[in-house]
Amino acid sequence: MTCLSAAVYHEARGEPVDGQKAVAMVIVNRVRSASYPSTICGVVFQNAHRPYRCQFSFTCTGVAVLPKEEKPWRRAREVAASMQNCLSDCTREAASVDGDLQAFGAATHYHASYVRPRWARRLQKLGRIGRHIFFARKTGGPV
Repeated sequence: MTCLSAAVYHEARGEPVDGQKAVAMVIVNRVRSASYPSTICGVVFQNAHRPYRCQFSFTCTGVAVLPKEEKPWRRAREVAASMQNCLSDCTREAASVDGDLQAFGAATHYHASYVRPRWARRLQKLGRIGRHIFFARKTGGPV
């Protein structure tokens, strides 16, 4: 849970709780996909050794993985813990835990609203929470 908590903290600590949960769902959905590493830490730190190729920016920018801000860290750990049931199916979990997150249950990608990555055009846009825009793979299509 430390890897998931660190990702939620560094990627979304200033976002609403729903946005933090959606970031966590992206990571868990990747773990469940054959296209990504099979562990949470593997997904979070995928390509961390390659500048500008890491999956989550905090892993390749040199910031300390463990945070210094206690309140946002505590909330990130709570969000990560709440996503444990999501390991089996985030779509079902999103619907049962929080109806507002249902549309984001299949998310495998996100980016900040102020960037325009090329890969986003190949994905299905699910919506926006805070400053993050979330996407899922199109049915049957490669990323």
